[in-house]
Amino acid sequence: MRACDQFDAEQLRSAYAAGAMNLADEEAFERHLLECAECIEAVRRTQADLAALAAHQAAPAAGPSPGDRLAEIAGRAREVLDALLPDPGAIPALALRGNGDHEDEAPAAAVEGLASAGEYAPAAELLERILAATGADPSAEDCFCLGFLRWRAGQNQPALDAFESAVSAAEHHPYYRWSAAAANLAIGREAAAVLHLRATIAEQGLLVEEARELLHRLEGPGTRGEGA
Repeated sequence: MRACDQFDAEQLRSAYAAGAMNLADEEAFERHLLECAECIEAVRRTQADLAALAAHQAAPAAGPSPGDRLAEIAGRAREVLDALLPDPGAIPALALRGNGDHEDEAPAAAVEGLASAGEYAPAAELLERILAATGADPSAEDCFCLGFLRWRAGQNQPALDAFESAVSAAEHHPYYRWSAAAANLAIGREAAAVLHLRATIAEQGLLVEEARELLHRLEGPGTRGEGA
């Protein structure tokens, strides 16, 4: 390929590719292109680059994927729930407060020791055995405490089961509702979480504003004032 002998070839190529020449200069350069393979190839490359840049600029910015969006909302629900949950050392006293037949405090102390040490899964298993030994149905508080320990252990499904049981036993308690909503979001059950958030708003008690915020993010702007 013979080298182009025009001293300003690069500027002419760029101007032609961008459509920035006047008619006379454009016609003159096109006559040059008939004889210059180097300029033809350079113009083609520049036009391709300009087209790619224009397509990129015209493309809408990619928003978060549905999975990322739900994870972000679940993270917010987790933040609120973690702030509501009691100190680990209080779990045995909370869960066993209504079980007066536990004269031996050793099992409760063992649960407290495990929970305080961050051993949440063993603490939950021990607490379940203690409650089962009473022969009575677990109270809402029992279920909430079990859910707390499972939640802290990262066991989202068992935590959800316990929180849902707490809601069934005391459906108007906002902490239990929020716990169930957060656990549902953690395992991707958006519709079930929405039901709990709507119930929280309908009660017009604690956590109403937090529930509205989450529902707004889940369902869109039209839900912000619901229940007001």
